[in-house]
Amino acid sequence: SSGFVGHENELLFVIQINANEMYVPLSDLLLQSAVEHAKRIADGMKVKKSELRTEDVLRRITRHQSK
Repeated sequence: SSGFVGHENELLFVIQINANEMYVPLSDLLLQSAVEHAKRIADGMKVKKSELRTEDVLRRITRHQSK
């Protein structure tokens, strides 16, 4: 969070910094969009749904963003 101090007005979203923690309050629309994106990624993974882990979906999302 220390890297964001002094740059709050330059960011896309409003942030709240409290000690060493940073919070990004988001609207319901953004949260729903993120959940829907994660669901689409998870549905496309070739893993049994009973064996699918959140960290695997997040890793796949991160990998897709870096391309």
